[in-house]
Amino acid sequence: MRLVPAAGPLRIAVLAFPDAQILDVVGPAEVFSIANRLGAPGAERYAVEVVAPKAGPVAASNGLAIVAQRGLAQPSGPIDTLVVAGGPGVGAARRNAELIGWIRRTAAKVRRVASVCTGAFLLAEAGVLARPHARAVPEAFSRRAAPGSGGVMRHHDGKAKSPSRRLA
Repeated sequence: MRLVPAAGPLRIAVLAFPDAQILDVVGPAEVFSIANRLGAPGAERYAVEVVAPKAGPVAASNGLAIVAQRGLAQPSGPIDTLVVAGGPGVGAARRNAELIGWIRRTAAKVRRVASVCTGAFLLAEAGVLARPHARAVPEAFSRRAAPGSGGVMRHHDGKAKSPSRRLA
């Protein structure tokens, strides 16, 4: 299969939520910003937006506000890559049915899905980590399987730690 380049910049959606770790939101956004600066002048390859349950300011775990350009209910064009932040607010975010449903629906339509640290628990809750190609760094799970992951731990290199290993 050959990927056809998009006519415009690829849309990157970074998902934030109350009490997200600010670095988990701005770090990925900065990576794509640097990629744009290193590319050909005037040829923006990535368009990054922050998405949250509601558009506007979202309080990060350090108390600073992250401004979400759009909320989950606001329509948008096609997203190429979904990045899900982690942080202390993951527990509450896992109980947000609207947020988890949006992750599930969006992940099914995008080319790439990634999480930063404990954002993987939100992907697991949405059933995204149950897919055969999903990878996670085992240390982030602290020996506890996230619901929706099927309890299976896969290394980031794609190899199972143990064929019968399940997180307890």
